[in-house]
Amino acid sequence: MKRTHAINPRTGGLLVALLSVCLLAGGCGFSERGFPMHREDVVYVAAERHAPASQKLTRVWLERSEKRLDYLLDDDPPMLTDDLTLASGRAADVFAWFDITPSRLPTIWGNWGGLRDTAQSSGVNRNPDEVVPDWPGFEQVWIPVDRDVKLSARLGLYRRDGVVQRADCIVIEPGFYGGNNIRRTEDLSGLLMSHGFHVLAIELRGHGQTEASQPEVPYTFGLVETGDLLAVSEWLTARPDVRRTGLMGFSWGANSAILAGWYDGGGLNDPDVAPQLRSRLRSFDKHRHFQAGIMVFSPVVRFERFIDRMDRPQRIWREPAYARLQAMIRQRMDYKHFPNPSGSLHELIAHELTRSPVWYDGLIPDAMQFMRTVDEGDAKAGDKLGRVRVPMLIVQAADDPIGPAQEVADLISTSRNPNVAAIVLPGGGHVGFAAYRRSWFYSLIVNFFDASTGPVAVPPPAAAAK
Repeated sequence: MKRTHAINPRTGGLLVALLSVCLLAGGCGFSERGFPMHREDVVYVAAERHAPASQKLTRVWLERSEKRLDYLLDDDPPMLTDDLTLASGRAADVFAWFDITPSRLPTIWGNWGGLRDTAQSSGVNRNPDEVVPDWPGFEQVWIPVDRDVKLSARLGLYRRDGVVQRADCIVIEPGFYGGNNIRRTEDLSGLLMSHGFHVLAIELRGHGQTEASQPEVPYTFGLVETGDLLAVSEWLTARPDVRRTGLMGFSWGANSAILAGWYDGGGLNDPDVAPQLRSRLRSFDKHRHFQAGIMVFSPVVRFERFIDRMDRPQRIWREPAYARLQAMIRQRMDYKHFPNPSGSLHELIAHELTRSPVWYDGLIPDAMQFMRTVDEGDAKAGDKLGRVRVPMLIVQAADDPIGPAQEVADLISTSRNPNVAAIVLPGGGHVGFAAYRRSWFYSLIVNFFDASTGPVAVPPPAAAAK
């Protein structure tokens, strides 16, 4: 049964035109919304509190927890880690499982629900110098991550009877040029703090107030920012009120979160770090970063195909999500006064990387190798998931109009690391899980990061063999 909420294209051009107006104007449910949730509405997987360690490895934990949360989906069953890989070791066909025609996913008539969930949860691209209203219980902090580079963040500390407690701190990372003006981040931050977590909502290089205060510092699409995330973890764990750190990444930020898990285990000496690049990146502590776990939502796994697609003009009435992204790319190039602003992500990446402190001739292919997680033609990716030594959960939607869910199956089938699990839901669009099934989304997050009921990690096979 298809879950793309299709609209019959034969209804005529007038309907398509009306839908296009809705998308451009942010109407018909296609505008950002808040999805707050009361603390008491979160469902706990309390039965797992005293489970044996062997039953709390991430893949096993997901299977057991999903059985207890499945009723919150009220939909076709999701695909879990083992479903995504065939007995032969090859990736399963995700779209066949959900009876979806992938070519229809970017279209209004083929994926109304996925596009709506995406629009309601993605936020609006605003100028970095826009003032964001204060969040109750949060303070503005600046985190040093490199020489002369500080990241803007909002820090909320969990208090009991007015006294700051020692607790885990969850870092929330935005998506493509997103900042702390996204309602999703504010909603998540408030919920996590109400459940006893400290929360740090970070704005990366080139994002939000970090960009506004340091416009000369470029965004490198995960190349340098991956190390910044590890530096943020070290900054937090140096505080007496922080026990462990966790990480959540969305969209392109989800790609960086996956890389952070790999980089934590592989380090500068990993084969996917080119020698010339290695000499330009900073080193980090050997201890495990993000020991509370890493949650990854809607990664764009085969990002090179995504980059290629952005070289072609995308039409708002046919591929609204891609067209919106091209508008964001063009807006970014115009804001940074790059020559010949366009919707080309190739050009934007080249402009940003050439301004970065790690630039050298030949950086771009080395950067692609650093960020690649699955083989792309003759370009091979190392076993990045095999290096992950903390719990990691990848969450994707079958009706994602931007990051095809099949790519998550392609990725998860490359590794048997028990620390890494994945789930593909019938719906949720691109990062639109709160719009799709709010209670399930928040309950999964709280249970994953819970120190008593959440998953635990073991030394991954790749690390054990070193």
